Amino acid sequence: MIGDSKLENMHSLTWQEFTKDGQAPYCHKNANGDWNDEVPAGTVAIRVDKDRPVANAYATSGYVPNVKSRISFSCQKTSPVANVGSSFLYETIQLTEEALSSLRTAPKTSAVKSLLNFDHDIDTHANRSCKIIPGDADRPSQSTWSAFNESLNGSLIAAVPIAAPCYETKWGRKDAAKCNDIVSKFKTSSLQYLYAWVYPQYYVNVTTVAQVQLAINFARNSNIRLVIKNTGHCYLGKSSGAGSLSVWLHNLRDIQFLEDFEGKGSAFRAAAGITALEMYKAAEANGSVGYVGGYLQGCGHNPLSGYYGMAVDSVLAYQVVTADGQFLTASETSHSDLFWALRGGGGGTYGVVTSVVVKTHPKIAVTHSTFVLGNTTNATVSRDDI
Repeated sequence: MIGDSKLENMHSLTWQEFTKDGQAPYCHKNANGDWNDEVPAGTVAIRVDKDRPVANAYATSGYVPNVKSRISFSCQKTSPVANVGSSFLYETIQLTEEALSSLRTAPKTSAVKSLLNFDHDIDTHANRSCKIIPGDADRPSQSTWSAFNESLNGSLIAAVPIAAPCYETKWGRKDAAKCNDIVSKFKTSSLQYLYAWVYPQYYVNVTTVAQVQLAINFARNSNIRLVIKNTGHCYLGKSSGAGSLSVWLHNLRDIQFLEDFEGKGSAFRAAAGITALEMYKAAEANGSVGYVGGYLQGCGHNPLSGYYGMAVDSVLAYQVVTADGQFLTASETSHSDLFWALRGGGGGTYGVVTSVVVKTHPKIAVTHSTFVLGNTTNATVSRDDI
């Protein structure tokens, strides 16, 4: 853990040789919130691999197929200072100095050891120099990107142009069948937009907080533009930067209903990839209305603003990775200045938010009117029809 957090109740486990039918010692939380070493089939669990310290740490069964090597694991319980209440499982997998040490010495990731470090003395002044772009001499080489991908456990996705199959390119050979299929789906319009040169070069398909931390550290230390994207898009184009590294949060999909959050009433903890519609459905199932949308860092205008305030007025806490790579909880009692800034400062301005806690409100009666317009004539309309 980093910053205000610390490891508690740390202990190691070792896998011997297991086959598909072997039982693996996963780490998981029981009903009391304690960490156990064994998990029944069907239970979500945490896996920490010594060879890939920030590996995707989720499994859905009591065994892993075709595991033949010795792998070290650790069950860890995070400090409440770092995480308000409880965190989602993916937020408990964080980048530590111990993990960085492993990455620096591992053969497949040692090439990027200087690009993954935290910045403990970050400059808060505006950067007056340009970010490097594809084609610049000091842009990371392909071998560097490959090593970075290894540190992410293979979650780095290269951006491939949609029309690539229509040409002989570095992304592959020309494929007439695929090209014809692509062309058939493009509509003819008198107004055409040129979308070239606006997309990121790579995407990090985030499944753990550690991957967010690695992406931020790599981009900062490489002087590469970093953009953040969850499920939608930005009208200002902030989620798509030419030649950038994109932190893609779409697959963080957890929702947790909290009956009481620090004495402030019921609330929802929502992952960064959750849409407003999904939150509304979860709120309906729990008898309350979740007050959330995809705008929780930009005030959040809504039809009930006059009654409940802006969307950010209902935020109780943010889990966020800041520009120096640190994972923090921002609330009224923890990093309150950052909490104040996040509530209206704009998305992507201060860090990457991995989840948010939002208070709920009782359902209220709503009156609405419906107008139906038809093609009837005056001769067929009576007062009863109005």
